Amino acid sequence: MDVYLGFALPSLLITVSYTISFFCDQFHVLAVVAALSGFSYAVMSSASTGLIPSCVCDDHFKVTVVTLYTLWGLMIQLGGITTGAVVDITGSYRISFACLTVLSTLNCVIGFGWTLSPLRLRMKKPGETI
Repeated sequence: MDVYLGFALPSLLITVSYTISFFCDQFHVLAVVAALSGFSYAVMSSASTGLIPSCVCDDHFKVTVVTLYTLWGLMIQLGGITTGAVVDITGSYRISFACLTVLSTLNCVIGFGWTLSPLRLRMKKPGETI
């Protein structure tokens, strides 16, 4: 599988899961959606490491991996705090899921846009030196 699709497809699943969470409140459905979201985040995490060699020169690989995973962990923590603040301010979980759906849709558009971008074809291939 193309590593770019390995990032874009889970992003699409996460967007769908947030959208379902916005409209549904049955426990069994939400449990399945949460499991799919968790697996999608795991796939995205592993795909991110596969993306780095095609975007970054070999000299900066280690720094890029450390920066990526540090920011990823920070954003996961801030995501929970931010959505909790939205719930506290508005008193509605639906608005929180609506915000997550909008942000996830934006991420999905960026992911698929980059996957289908002609610019990506001109980037260096893994193992190729610049």
